[in-house]
Parts: sequence; C-alpha cells; structure tokens
Amino acid sequence: MSDRTTPPRPIPIAILGTQSAIAQHTADLVDDPRVVLVADLADAAAVIVDAPASAREAVIGSSLRDGKHVFAALPIATSAQETQELLTLATEHQRLLVVDQPARHDHSYDRVAFTVAQGELGQIATIRTWRTIAPYPTTDGDLIDTALIQDLDALIDVFGEVARVHAHQAVSAPDRPRQEFVAASLRFVSGAVGHIEARLSHATPRTAIEVTAQHGMLSFDSDAASTLRIERTGEIGRTVTRPAVRSASQRGLDAFLTRLVAGETGTDRAEQIVHTATVRDTIRASIATQRPIALSAFTPTITLETAR
Repeated sequence: MSDRTTPPRPIPIAILGTQSAIAQHTADLVDDPRVVLVADLADAAAVIVDAPASAREAVIGSSLRDGKHVFAALPIATSAQETQELLTLATEHQRLLVVDQPARHDHSYDRVAFTVAQGELGQIATIRTWRTIAPYPTTDGDLIDTALIQDLDALIDVFGEVARVHAHQAVSAPDRPRQEFVAASLRFVSGAVGHIEARLSHATPRTAIEVTAQHGMLSFDSDAASTLRIERTGEIGRTVTRPAVRSASQRGLDAFLTRLVAGETGTDRAEQIVHTATVRDTIRASIATQRPIALSAFTPTITLETAR
C-alpha cells in the first residue's frame, strides 16, 4: 500500500484588470502548483481584481455574489461605507476577501514596524513619506487612490489610528483636472505627527520614509539602493541592506493563496481597512473644504467630487 497522498487539485483563478496587471499577476502565478489560470470567469473559483480603483467595487461585489473568493488591490471601493459593505458581503457569502496592502508587505515597512515596536527609537515624534509615480495614461488620474493610500495604510498599520487630517492638492488644469501633487498632514491618536505626499513625475518612481523620535531617526529611500538607515543620538548611524526577496505583490498574493488552500473565509484586518478608507475620505473632504478635519467630526455626507 502506498503512503503517498493525492496532491490537492489546483484552484482555478481568473485575473481581472488592466493588461499590465494581468501580465504581472500571470508572471507571479504561472509556475505556482496551487493555481491554474483560467480565461473564462465562469470557470474560476477565485478572482484577482486589479482593475482601476473606480471600477473595483462593482467587480468585487459581483464576484462575491457569484460565490467566488477575491484577492483585490487597495482600495476596494471609493468610500468607507462601500468598503464596509464589501467586507460584510464576503462574510455573508462565506467567501474569502483579501485586500492587497502592498506597502504593508514591503520589507522596508517591515523593518520600520519592527524598529518602532522594539522601542529602539523611543517615543515617535514625526513620520514623513514621499512617493513619486509615472504619469497616468489617461487624464483623470487620482493620486490619492493610486499612490497616497498605499503609504497611508502602511503608516496606520505601524503607528495606529489617525485622529485629524489636513490635506491639499495641485491639479494640472481647472477644466481637465488631474492631480499632480497631493499631501496630507496627519495627527495620530498616539500623538505622533505624519506627513504623506505623492506626486506625478517623469523621473524614476521613488518611495522614501523618514521617522524622527526621542532617541534618533530612521530613513529609507528607494533611490539609495533600497536600504534602511538607523541613527541613534550619540551613536554612529548604521545601514540595513534589504535582502533580495520576492516583491510585495508576490508576498501578498502568496498570503491569499495560503489562506485559500486552508479553506478560510471572511476578511482580515477589516477594521484597519475601513479606517484607512475613512481617513482617505477625510483627506478628500479636507481638500474640498480647504480646512483640517477631525475624524470624530467627519461625516460622509460631505460632497467629495471636487476633491477627486
């Protein structure tokens, strides 16, 4: 009698999104024995949704109602209320909904989170992030949902809830607005102050992080060989080189497949995902009203169209 067990059948997965997103996810999955890629959505047990942000909510909702598990890029909807409705829908239909949070799966943020959690720097004072991306192929690009929300979610994961927001933007032209620059100042419940910004640039995409604290500072810059530098008061600074590992996207997708194979359903980090969406909505409202807004006073009835 053979002791060998039959390997599990690969999970049929469809990829929904732009051509570049489909190509990237196909490359990540083509050699994964847990997966078989299918072109027909009707044949899929799970879907990867990497469509433009404005279209994700409808695609995710219909996929969950059709009984499919979903792996979707952040953000999954254009408002916090709609985000909560999708998370609830996954629970009601007993489907797995995993929201890809690429900044949280990035090793640079891993190291920042570890250093902060260890208390090496003491009380955190300020956090600042910069992100530049290439111009959009269309004229209606939205830097908040395309770039800023990634760092926002990562900072919330590391530093906790946000209490107050003040944001502003620069657009290309009043008649055909496209965000060229967007920035937000954040007051965390912990007392730390954050500043996040994103801008369009024809130069190489760049991500940078700087944290100043009671006993020193740490910084990360993708232009500096993707290394993390830690400096403590009265000590010589040291540089931590990031190891050659899988991309943040690959790590997030692997986490989804691991949970899918294990038969899990529901959502993970639902409260944080909704809080991130709420802060995103508050950023839009602050831009529209040109004033700081406390999250305790924020209401989604504020018209946000002028901030899009």
